[in-house]
Amino acid sequence: MLTDAQLANRLETMLAGIEVPAPPVGRLLAQASQRQVRLPSHAWTAARIAVAAAIIVGAVFSATPIVAPGIVQTVEARLARLLQWTPPPAAPRSVDSAMVSRAVSLREAQTLVRFPIVPPAGLPHDAVFVKLVATPTAVYSKPTHSWSIGASSLTFWYRRTHSREFGLLADIFEPRTGPPPKYIFDADEIGPNGLPKRHMNFAWRNGNQEMSIVQDANISAAEIEAIRIAMHGILLRPSATHAELNSGSIVKKYRVSP
Repeated sequence: MLTDAQLANRLETMLAGIEVPAPPVGRLLAQASQRQVRLPSHAWTAARIAVAAAIIVGAVFSATPIVAPGIVQTVEARLARLLQWTPPPAAPRSVDSAMVSRAVSLREAQTLVRFPIVPPAGLPHDAVFVKLVATPTAVYSKPTHSWSIGASSLTFWYRRTHSREFGLLADIFEPRTGPPPKYIFDADEIGPNGLPKRHMNFAWRNGNQEMSIVQDANISAAEIEAIRIAMHGILLRPSATHAELNSGSIVKKYRVSP
């Protein structure tokens, strides 16, 4: 879900010397200009849309032949304009490996995070609590161009009728990330024109806790608003411009596992 020149450089190293068939560039570019994308609640997730970019890239490359770096950059540029966001380089394997999720109690969770936990309230009538999961975050610093492991985030998981489930992500409120994105994208929900669909992203604040959730088939925007109101959460205005979406000095990456 598009990377910058750094990904292109890595791909150039990987692809150097490989003889490949001619890719369907025209079709890809035409589709990229009209496709939408969303992030699955059970996959890699970023409250700041970080993983959305990586997922789009993966979706494009898995569906097409290996292409020369110049073509890769062209496709990436179109997809970057579609998202209006420039993602950071991929996190090192050591950082990804450290993002291990585990189920915890509310009392244990409070010892792992740096904010007073405000549990969800006002849930849909058929929502049944499943578990609370803690996972270390990954943090990319734009000034230092480096990844590191941050404090844990929490996901409150719920199951409801018709085999639906949803999770609410809670983390410390962090002004350095900039305003939350208006949309999150899902590579598991491919639309009729080929790329994943986009869904509204909702975020609010209770003191130093920021909670976010994506509206999809599992939970409606009205149900999400009912949760926020019951929690007395302060709605966080999403990014309204390209500059706002890219204004943060850090990018946070989350693993949200049901």
